[in-house]
Amino acid sequence: METSGKGLAGTAGEVADLLLWVGMRGFVDRSELERRGSAAELLPQLVAEGLLQFDGDFVLLTPEGDSDLTVRLRRLAAFDLAGLGAFFSRFDEMDKELKFLATDWQNIRPGAEDDPDALMRVVEGWIALDGRIQAAVAGSAAAAQLLAAYVQLLSAARRGFDDGDWDRFTGIGENSYHSAWYAIHEVLLRALGKERTE
Repeated sequence: METSGKGLAGTAGEVADLLLWVGMRGFVDRSELERRGSAAELLPQLVAEGLLQFDGDFVLLTPEGDSDLTVRLRRLAAFDLAGLGAFFSRFDEMDKELKFLATDWQNIRPGAEDDPDALMRVVEGWIALDGRIQAAVAGSAAAAQLLAAYVQLLSAARRGFDDGDWDRFTGIGENSYHSAWYAIHEVLLRALGKERTE
Protein backbone atom coordinates (compact mmCIF):
# COMPACT_ATOMS: atom_id res chain seq x y z
CA MET A 1 0.00 0.00 0.00
CA GLU A 2 1.60 3.21 -1.18
CA THR A 3 0.65 5.42 1.71
CA SER A 4 3.77 6.05 3.77
CA GLY A 5 4.64 9.70 4.00
CA LYS A 6 1.51 11.02 2.27
CA GLY A 7 -1.38 9.61 4.23
CA LEU A 8 -3.18 11.02 7.23
CA ALA A 9 -2.79 14.73 7.87
CA GLY A 10 0.04 16.04 10.02
CA THR A 11 2.91 14.40 11.88
CA ALA A 12 0.67 12.24 14.08
CA GLY A 13 -1.10 11.12 10.92
CA GLU A 14 2.17 10.37 9.13
CA VAL A 15 3.30 8.19 12.02
CA ALA A 16 -0.03 6.38 12.14
CA ASP A 17 0.10 5.92 8.38
CA LEU A 18 3.57 4.38 8.54
CA LEU A 19 2.71 2.10 11.46
CA LEU A 20 -0.42 0.92 9.66
CA TRP A 21 1.51 0.25 6.47
CA VAL A 22 4.16 -1.82 8.25
CA GLY A 23 1.53 -3.61 10.32
CA MET A 24 -0.55 -4.57 7.31
CA ARG A 25 2.51 -5.78 5.43
CA GLY A 26 3.65 -7.85 8.41
CA PHE A 27 7.26 -7.04 7.63
CA VAL A 28 8.93 -4.55 5.33
CA ASP A 29 12.35 -4.68 3.76
CA ARG A 30 14.39 -2.01 5.53
CA SER A 31 15.86 -0.67 2.28
CA GLU A 32 12.36 -0.27 0.82
CA LEU A 33 11.22 1.73 3.82
CA GLU A 34 14.35 3.87 3.79
CA ARG A 35 13.55 4.93 0.21
CA ARG A 36 10.15 6.31 1.20
CA GLY A 37 10.81 9.99 1.92
CA SER A 38 9.47 10.98 5.32
CA ALA A 39 9.20 7.32 6.33
CA ALA A 40 12.99 7.13 6.28
CA GLU A 41 13.17 10.17 8.55
CA LEU A 42 10.66 8.68 11.00
CA LEU A 43 12.25 5.22 11.14
CA PRO A 44 15.06 5.90 13.68
CA GLN A 45 12.65 7.70 16.01
CA LEU A 46 10.03 4.94 15.87
CA VAL A 47 12.62 2.23 16.45
CA ALA A 48 14.04 4.17 19.41
CA GLU A 49 10.54 4.49 20.86
CA GLY A 50 9.97 0.75 20.49
CA LEU A 51 7.11 1.11 18.00
CA LEU A 52 9.02 -0.57 15.18
CA GLN A 53 11.90 -3.03 15.37
CA PHE A 54 14.53 -4.44 13.09
CA ASP A 55 14.68 -8.15 12.42
CA GLY A 56 17.68 -8.64 10.19
CA ASP A 57 16.95 -6.74 6.98
CA PHE A 58 13.28 -6.28 7.85
CA VAL A 59 11.22 -3.84 9.89
CA LEU A 60 8.30 -5.09 12.01
CA LEU A 61 5.53 -3.45 14.01
CA THR A 62 5.97 -4.21 17.71
CA PRO A 63 3.05 -4.89 20.10
CA GLU A 64 3.71 -1.43 21.53
CA GLY A 65 3.55 0.01 18.02
CA ASP A 66 0.28 -1.77 17.40
CA SER A 67 -1.22 -0.25 20.55
CA ASP A 68 0.23 3.17 19.72
CA LEU A 69 -1.32 3.04 16.25
CA THR A 70 -4.77 2.52 17.72
CA VAL A 71 -4.29 5.39 20.20
CA ARG A 72 -3.13 7.74 17.42
CA LEU A 73 -6.10 6.91 15.21
CA ARG A 74 -8.53 7.40 18.08
CA ARG A 75 -7.01 10.80 18.79
CA LEU A 76 -7.25 11.82 15.16
CA ALA A 77 -10.94 10.85 15.15
CA ALA A 78 -11.78 12.30 18.57
CA PHE A 79 -13.08 15.62 17.24
CA ASP A 80 -16.14 13.89 15.75
CA LEU A 81 -16.56 10.30 16.92
CA ALA A 82 -20.31 10.49 16.45
CA GLY A 83 -19.86 11.55 12.84
CA LEU A 84 -17.31 8.82 12.23
CA GLY A 85 -19.62 6.28 13.82
CA ALA A 86 -22.43 7.32 11.50
CA PHE A 87 -20.06 7.03 8.55
CA PHE A 88 -18.99 3.58 9.70
CA SER A 89 -22.60 2.38 9.66
CA ARG A 90 -22.83 3.32 5.99
CA PHE A 91 -19.38 1.89 5.29
CA ASP A 92 -20.29 -1.42 6.92
CA GLU A 93 -23.13 -1.90 4.43
CA MET A 94 -20.88 -0.97 1.52
CA ASP A 95 -18.24 -3.39 2.83
CA LYS A 96 -20.69 -6.26 2.60
CA GLU A 97 -21.52 -5.24 -0.95
CA LEU A 98 -17.86 -5.06 -1.93
CA LYS A 99 -17.26 -8.57 -0.59
CA PHE A 100 -20.06 -9.92 -2.77
CA LEU A 101 -18.76 -8.07 -5.81
CA ALA A 102 -15.18 -9.19 -5.21
CA THR A 103 -16.26 -12.82 -4.82
CA ASP A 104 -18.34 -12.65 -8.00
CA TRP A 105 -15.44 -11.05 -9.84
CA GLN A 106 -13.02 -13.77 -8.78
CA ASN A 107 -15.48 -16.48 -9.77
CA ILE A 108 -16.41 -14.98 -13.14
CA ARG A 109 -13.06 -13.57 -14.27
CA PRO A 110 -11.40 -16.88 -15.27
CA GLY A 111 -14.20 -17.50 -17.78
CA ALA A 112 -14.85 -13.87 -18.68
CA GLU A 113 -15.10 -14.62 -22.39
CA ASP A 114 -17.90 -17.09 -21.68
CA ASP A 115 -20.13 -14.60 -19.89
CA PRO A 116 -19.11 -11.00 -20.60
CA ASP A 117 -22.52 -9.73 -19.44
CA ALA A 118 -21.99 -11.18 -15.97
CA LEU A 119 -18.55 -9.59 -15.85
CA MET A 120 -19.98 -6.21 -16.84
CA ARG A 121 -22.65 -6.46 -14.14
CA VAL A 122 -19.94 -6.88 -11.52
CA VAL A 123 -17.90 -3.98 -12.91
CA GLU A 124 -20.95 -1.72 -13.06
CA GLY A 125 -21.82 -2.65 -9.47
CA TRP A 126 -18.28 -1.82 -8.40
CA ILE A 127 -18.32 1.54 -10.20
CA ALA A 128 -21.59 2.43 -8.48
CA LEU A 129 -20.22 1.38 -5.11
CA ASP A 130 -17.06 3.40 -5.66
CA GLY A 131 -19.18 6.47 -6.36
CA ARG A 132 -21.02 5.93 -3.08
CA ILE A 133 -17.89 5.52 -0.95
CA GLN A 134 -16.33 8.61 -2.54
CA ALA A 135 -19.46 10.65 -1.82
CA ALA A 136 -19.78 9.29 1.72
CA VAL A 137 -16.21 10.26 2.60
CA ALA A 138 -16.64 13.70 1.03
CA GLY A 139 -19.81 14.20 3.07
CA SER A 140 -18.22 13.37 6.44
CA ALA A 141 -15.61 15.68 7.95
CA ALA A 142 -14.43 12.92 10.28
CA ALA A 143 -14.07 10.37 7.48
CA ALA A 144 -12.35 12.87 5.20
CA GLN A 145 -9.81 13.66 7.95
CA LEU A 146 -8.89 10.00 8.37
CA LEU A 147 -9.44 8.50 4.94
CA ALA A 148 -8.70 11.04 2.22
CA ALA A 149 -5.37 9.47 1.25
CA TYR A 150 -6.88 6.00 1.11
CA VAL A 151 -9.75 7.22 -1.05
CA GLN A 152 -7.11 8.54 -3.44
CA LEU A 153 -5.70 5.01 -3.56
CA LEU A 154 -9.16 3.68 -4.42
CA SER A 155 -9.32 6.16 -7.29
CA ALA A 156 -5.85 5.21 -8.50
CA ALA A 157 -6.83 1.54 -8.49
CA ARG A 158 -9.96 2.33 -10.50
CA ARG A 159 -7.88 4.24 -13.05
CA GLY A 160 -5.46 1.34 -13.31
CA PHE A 161 -8.33 -1.05 -13.87
CA ASP A 162 -9.83 1.22 -16.52
CA ASP A 163 -6.43 1.22 -18.24
CA GLY A 164 -6.57 -2.55 -18.53
CA ASP A 165 -4.94 -3.88 -15.36
CA TRP A 166 -7.68 -6.14 -14.02
CA ASP A 167 -5.62 -7.06 -10.97
CA ARG A 168 -6.22 -3.55 -9.66
CA PHE A 169 -9.67 -4.63 -8.40
CA THR A 170 -9.07 -7.66 -6.19
CA GLY A 171 -5.38 -8.42 -6.73
CA ILE A 172 -3.12 -9.13 -3.78
CA GLY A 173 -0.81 -6.22 -4.61
CA GLU A 174 -0.66 -3.11 -2.46
CA ASN A 175 -2.05 -1.03 -5.32
CA SER A 176 -5.33 -2.93 -5.61
CA TYR A 177 -8.71 -1.48 -4.75
CA HIS A 178 -9.29 -4.30 -2.30
CA SER A 179 -6.03 -3.54 -0.44
CA ALA A 180 -6.91 0.14 -0.07
CA TRP A 181 -10.43 -0.78 1.05
CA TYR A 182 -9.00 -3.15 3.65
CA ALA A 183 -6.82 -0.32 4.98
CA ILE A 184 -9.86 1.96 5.24
CA HIS A 185 -11.67 -0.72 7.21
CA GLU A 186 -8.70 -1.16 9.55
CA VAL A 187 -8.41 2.59 10.19
CA LEU A 188 -12.11 2.84 10.99
CA LEU A 189 -12.10 -0.16 13.33
CA ARG A 190 -9.13 1.13 15.28
CA ALA A 191 -10.38 4.72 15.43
CA LEU A 192 -13.75 3.57 16.75
CA GLY A 193 -12.47 0.81 19.04
CA LYS A 194 -14.27 -1.93 17.13
CA GLU A 195 -13.20 -5.49 16.37
CA ARG A 196 -13.09 -7.02 12.91
CA THR A 197 -15.90 -9.55 12.62
CA GLU A 198 -15.05 -11.27 9.34
